[in-house]
Amino acid sequence: MSKFKLSMLLVLVLTVMTSSALPQVQAAARGTGTAVISDGTDLSDTITYAMTGVTVPADGGYEGWLVSGDGEKTSTGVMAVGSDGVISHKFTSDSGENLIANYHKVQITEESSGAVVFSSEIPSAGMTHIRHLVSEGPGGEGNGILFALKGQLDVAIANAALASSATDVAGIHKYMEVVVNALEGEGGSNYGDLNSDGATGDEGDGTGAITHAQNRNHALLAADASPSEDDIIKHADLLEIVGKNTEDWAAAARDKALTVLATTNLSLAKVLVGPGANTVSSNLDAARNGFDADNDGVVAVTATEGGATQAYIEGQLMATYTIRPGASAEAVAEEEAGPLGLPSVGDTAIQSLMRIGLMSGIVLLFGGGLLVVAGRVSRRSI
Repeated sequence: MSKFKLSMLLVLVLTVMTSSALPQVQAAARGTGTAVISDGTDLSDTITYAMTGVTVPADGGYEGWLVSGDGEKTSTGVMAVGSDGVISHKFTSDSGENLIANYHKVQITEESSGAVVFSSEIPSAGMTHIRHLVSEGPGGEGNGILFALKGQLDVAIANAALASSATDVAGIHKYMEVVVNALEGEGGSNYGDLNSDGATGDEGDGTGAITHAQNRNHALLAADASPSEDDIIKHADLLEIVGKNTEDWAAAARDKALTVLATTNLSLAKVLVGPGANTVSSNLDAARNGFDADNDGVVAVTATEGGATQAYIEGQLMATYTIRPGASAEAVAEEEAGPLGLPSVGDTAIQSLMRIGLMSGIVLLFGGGLLVVAGRVSRRSI
């Protein structure tokens, strides 16, 4: 075999060896979307994924995961990708687990390889305040400030209904006392035995609806702790609006109830209790469920319509995951190195650079071989 042919064979062998040594690099997954938590059969037990422009995986589908602060993962199921690149997937916890209380990250993996291709994370400092609003109070009590707010309004509404059915002033006063105490709580300036019957009627939690509404400030604290999270900031601002509505309507209901307690006129007392416009009952209903000011059949999240129900939903929406391509820092650290110690990557730029490097190496080897052969032929001809 001539030396020229030997050189060409060497180039071919090196080319094959180099190609086989490089890691198999695939194009990065594409697509964006959200994962939103809501109430299903229990509190915050459902997560709904909505993504568009998603790369269809070569094998199988994608699988969603919720990740806790200590790294524990819960699968939210395998998600199929439509031919139009759309993912629409809902998961509800069989055990009724509160998904805001226990997790603050979402990951989506390839079903076939297990590689993390999409992810999202809510900053822990912001999530702490979101949890205070919708899953656990600041002192570790209950199911959150906004859930407690709705509960205290429910107590007041139930007693206002009983007052409407009462047949004497004493009965109305008995139930109005409970209304005021449930709204103000034990720290309220009007709290106590308001009908002077020797007993304090209180079916509330001791904090009161008005104080719970004021504690909506945890929404703004969450936004301050997460200055780069647009969803947290947007929904915190909306929660502030409807939370203020709730506080104002609850205070108006309290003031009407105190007026009822001050009158001995049965007819007037019944008018003030309601139903009707600007009564104890109507203000309580607006505080709890909002008020359809423009009669369009929808209670909007605005300064004139939203109440405690809308505030609770806005609190959950603060925990919206904005899903983008890429793995979390933890997932990247766990990726195994590819052949020759090269990382397993999916960036198309890296793929292009590797190809350029390979072709450059081939050209150099080929050119070098030709130069060596040409040099030897030249020397022999002298």
